Amino acid sequence: FGIKDYAFYGEELGTVDCPHVYRVGAKAFANCQQLEVLKLPEAEEIDETAIEGCTALRIVEFCPQIWRLDFNFNGNENLEEVTGLGGIEYFSCGEGRYGAPFAGCTSLKRLDFSSSLYEACSYAFFNCWELVDVGDMSGMTTVFEACFEGCFKLASAFDLPHCVWIESSAFWGCSKLPFNNGALH
Repeated sequence: FGIKDYAFYGEELGTVDCPHVYRVGAKAFANCQQLEVLKLPEAEEIDETAIEGCTALRIVEFCPQIWRLDFNFNGNENLEEVTGLGGIEYFSCGEGRYGAPFAGCTSLKRLDFSSSLYEACSYAFFNCWELVDVGDMSGMTTVFEACFEGCFKLASAFDLPHCVWIESSAFWGCSKLPFNNGALH
């Protein structure tokens, strides 16, 4: 099953739970400003514009088979949790912290990345003040500039055995971050 382009554009939806949808078209849920919960656990194809302008989103569940994150939740102060990120290998950003996918998501507490993630862009999680857990980051090879800057509550156990480069301010302010023995060489 699929959801066509503009199918629910601007509608007054509170929760969307579509367990058997495999494709979501362009702007399918865009500008649904009351949408708080979005669950698409089997959607392997989701257009990058599908959830633009959904500023009330609190909980998002993606399909673990998605391998690239093309969504920008930047500045969504309501977002608390995004799951189904286990297949993500990398994500890119626009310009600086304003183009980073999770920058400024001040209520974000939990993400569930797996060891398949090898690269997150600069400012990816900039000022995610409430972020406690990001999942397994052991596949990261580079931690770019200010990637986790301002994640004051971040307490995930970081093992970075494959990391070869950490840029400036990557973990600035992450005083609760417990780097495991030998995590950084």
